[in-house]
Amino acid sequence: MNESGRSVTRALREFHVPREHLMVVHDDMQRELGKISPKNGGSANGHNGIKSIIDCIQTNDFHRLRIGIGRPADDTRAQDKVSDFVLGKFTRAELEILAMVTYPRCWKEWPALFLPPVEN
Repeated sequence: MNESGRSVTRALREFHVPREHLMVVHDDMQRELGKISPKNGGSANGHNGIKSIIDCIQTNDFHRLRIGIGRPADDTRAQDKVSDFVLGKFTRAELEILAMVTYPRCWKEWPALFLPPVEN
């Protein structure tokens, strides 16, 4: 995930998708579990996968949908603890929040992000 820019670049090229149509959905430790927030452009804000995309496509001007995952219980910023937290599995309760609240809200509030483009 930290090097997702290569895959994104390849997908944009192979599917002939202009960069301005790129939408990246990603985790965000700065938001509590399940909170969603759209963003257009800006910095990677410490997210290595987003940094990789910015580096590879040579712009930070793309759409993002950030989904909160919260922080480790002890609110540590130690790299090993953060990595374990980000790469860890959601609990059953966390999955229920995502499935019952977050994902339906994404669908309701930002349906255009999840529907294929209409062809003329």
